[in-house]
Amino acid sequence: MTKKPKILILGDSFTFGHGCSDKIYYFDNNQNKFVGTYLDYNSTPSDYCWASLLQEKYQQYEVIN
Repeated sequence: MTKKPKILILGDSFTFGHGCSDKIYYFDNNQNKFVGTYLDYNSTPSDYCWASLLQEKYQQYEVIN
């Protein structure tokens, strides 16, 4: 088994994908309810964050976010 070269992405919550369309969950004061789907934001990055998009395009690398 050969190891893939690694790309390490460092950043903050935006790098992890906070605010991407698949991670929307907030309390709407006008509707007086939570909107979106609750996800554990610490478990997986967004499918649309930089690291996920790089991993999809460059599968010969292991991208770590």
